[in-house]
Parts: sequence; structure tokens; C-alpha cells
Amino acid sequence: MDTPVVHGSGMPQRLPTTKVYTILHVLYFRVIVEITALRAEVCAVERRLMALNESVQASRELEDFKANAMATLWRKHARKQRMKLRRSALGGLLFGRYQRNILQAVFAGWVKFWTWRLSVRSNYDLRYALELQERQQHAALQQRRDAQDRANRGYAGVDASRSLLRRHQQRNIVCRMCGEAYAESINHERACCYHPGKYEVACPRDCPGFTTSCMSHRAKRWTCCDLREEGRHGTNGCCARFHLPPAREAKYDVVVAEIEARDKLEDEYLREEMDDVQRADWENRARRAKFEQLTETMDELKDERAIVGRFKNLPSAVADGHGKHGTGPTSSVHSEAEA
Repeated sequence: MDTPVVHGSGMPQRLPTTKVYTILHVLYFRVIVEITALRAEVCAVERRLMALNESVQASRELEDFKANAMATLWRKHARKQRMKLRRSALGGLLFGRYQRNILQAVFAGWVKFWTWRLSVRSNYDLRYALELQERQQHAALQQRRDAQDRANRGYAGVDASRSLLRRHQQRNIVCRMCGEAYAESINHERACCYHPGKYEVACPRDCPGFTTSCMSHRAKRWTCCDLREEGRHGTNGCCARFHLPPAREAKYDVVVAEIEARDKLEDEYLREEMDDVQRADWENRARRAKFEQLTETMDELKDERAIVGRFKNLPSAVADGHGKHGTGPTSSVHSEAEA
């Protein structure tokens, strides 16, 4: 029997049938044994896998149980820890997201307010700079005017809110007797202290004179009150009086000079006008025109009185309105006038 099955060489080989049978029988039982062994191994592996699967499921259940228990423990621990926190930290922990949203909204509002405030500040700075520049320019102009006034008149500016008398009373002047500055509005009868006597070497007033004690007490003193201290301009005087202003003041001399110059110009102008009036003989012309008007008025009155005098001696009948030519005095007057 030719067969390539037994040895597998690929080349057919002639073997006896009995031998082939023996060989195939051995191979068959070997395959069956191998299949049985493999089946037993598969069953053992399946059982092992099932046991392992059961162990895995039990482990998963245990893991879930322990995870839940751990989560519960962690919650209890977190609660205990949160109960120990302050209110601010607890609020940040519990409501952190809500607080962050509020903070973001508030910060956005603050940013808007800050930008608005910056715009207001910049506007204020601009207005302040403009106002400051205007005031500085006005002050510089006023300083130039004051300097010009000082150069021309000796003083600068006046306060328009006060009257001339009030400004005169409140001006600062120096007393020509004591040298102190004062204002006329606060000047009174005991404002200026002075000594009516002289400050010289003399004995006290109670000294009879030319005694042995004169050498000890003879010294410079005021003869009016025996005060040894000279003082400044007699400010420690024993008598008092009004402050006396200086005899002349430069600024008032300038004002008087201005007024005199103005009056002089006005006098010259009025003198020229009077000369023109005198040359044009306006006074005589006006007098003549007035006389002519009076003459005309007198002539008119004379004519009217003459007319009235003509009808002074009328008959009673005519005067009563019963004349021939009319029924009333008016008709008789007209007829007489026509005659």
C-alpha cells in the first residue's frame, strides 16, 4: 500500500497494511490522549479562571465597600476640620465659586469706577491747569499794573468794595511822634504814649537840689516822671494822646498832584469855552433874544387890551344881548368890529 501519511516525507512509500494499521493505531490513540490531556487542561484552566473571576469580583466588592467607607470617613474628617475653621475660611471653602463670581463682578465695577475716576481726575487737572494759568496771567498782569501804579503814584491799587473814606481810615500809616504803625479807624486818645518832659541827667523831682545825695541819684531820667528807661520814641511815656499822622504823605501828594493837574486841564478847557462864549457874545445874544420875546409878548397883550377896552362902555341893552342886528352879544361885537 502506497501512502505518504505515515512518515510525512511527501514521498509515497510502500508499506504493508498491517504495519500501516499498527502505525495508524498508535497515532490515533496518541492523538486521543493528547486531546484528553488538552481537554483536562482546558477544564482546569477554566475552573481556575472562574475562581480568579470570583476572587476579582469579591475584591471589587470589597474595594467598593472600603472606598465608600473611606469616603464616609473623609467626609466626617472634612466636616470636623471645617467646623474648626473660621467663618471667612469656611465661607471661602463652601462658597468659593460664588464668592469668586461676586469678586469678579465687584472688581469689574471697581475697574469701571476707577476708569471713570481717572477721567474725572484728568478733567479736573485740565480745568485746574487752565484756571491756574488764567489766575497766574491775571496776577502777572495785576503785578505789572501795580508796579506801574507804584512808579506813577507811589501806591498800587484800591479796593473798590470800600468807600474812599473807609480806605482812608483803614490805611496803615506811621505816627510821626512814636513811630508806630496804626490806622485812623483804631486811633484814640490814649493810643500814643509820650513824655512831656526831657530825657536828661537830672535829680528826681522830690530832690531839693544841690545836696550831698545828688551824686548818688543824679542820672539820666525823664524830668516829667523820673523814669530811668528811655524807651523807643517815648513808648513808655507817662502821658497819652492821639497818634499824629505825618505832615505829608507821598501817595496823597501824588493823588493831589493828579487832581490838581486834572483841575488845571478842566479850568483851561472851561476858560477856553468862556473865551469862545465871550467872543461870540452869547450872553448879549441871549439877553437880546429874551428881550425881543418879552417885547413881542407885551405888544400882543397891548393889542388884546385895546380890543377889550373898545367894548368896555357898551350899552346895557347891547351888553345884555338885545341889539338890533343880533340876538346876543356876539353878533353886536361882530357888527361893531365890521363898523
